Amino acid sequence: AGADPPLTIHRGTLRSGDHLQTNHSVLLIGDANPGSCISAGGDVLVWGRLRGVAQAGAGGDREARILALQLRPLQLRIAEAVARGPAETPMEGMAEMAHLVAGEIRIDPAPPAWP
Repeated sequence: AGADPPLTIHRGTLRSGDHLQTNHSVLLIGDANPGSCISAGGDVLVWGRLRGVAQAGAGGDREARILALQLRPLQLRIAEAVARGPAETPMEGMAEMAHLVAGEIRIDPAPPAWP
C-alpha cells in the first residue's frame, strides 16, 4: 500500500477574514464562519459547520471533495466548477459531501467511511 497523501490539520474556528490554504487536503476541526475561506489542492474536510467559502481541488483535481458536518457555505468550488451553497436546512445529524458529477457540483449525504 502507498503512503497516505499529506493532510493539514487545523484546530479552531475560522473567522471572517481568515484564509486557510494548503496544497494538499485539509481537515478543519472547528467551524468556518461566513467571510472565511478554505482552499486546498485536495479534499476539504470540516468537523463542524462550513459557512464560508471552500475550494477543493484548487490545482484542478476533479476528484476532490468537500465534506462537513453542516455544509452551508456561501460558495463551493471544486476544480473549475463553482456553486452557491444550498439554502435549505441540512438534515439533522447527517454529514454532507459536495463532489463533481458530470461537471456540476452536487451535494449528497456523506458516506459513512472515509477511504
